Amino acid sequence: MLREWNDTPHVAQNDTLRSSVIDRCTTLHPGYGQSQAIRKRIEGYFGWLKTVGGFRKSRFIGRAKPDFQFVLTMATYNLVRIRNLEELFMRIVRGIRVPEIQVLGENG
Repeated sequence: MLREWNDTPHVAQNDTLRSSVIDRCTTLHPGYGQSQAIRKRIEGYFGWLKTVGGFRKSRFIGRAKPDFQFVLTMATYNLVRIRNLEELFMRIVRGIRVPEIQVLGENG
């Protein structure tokens, strides 16, 4: 159906022992790689939200309080990102060898 609409699926390929439903035509397309990179970045936000932000199980009932908790937790995530990017920038400016960038949530 997607092929009839001239569209490609943007789902992850199952590269374990089983065969994948996504064919090579799709995975070799340049847009597929870009889509997977963006998908990984987005999933990183929600992974941090669940593990570090404590959003795996909401403590609130209703709609307004969980919405506020989500906004507050994502604002905290952005503050942590800014701190990490600033530290990385200062290392580059000072000419200090920059180690591999750590994924947020591993060490804060």
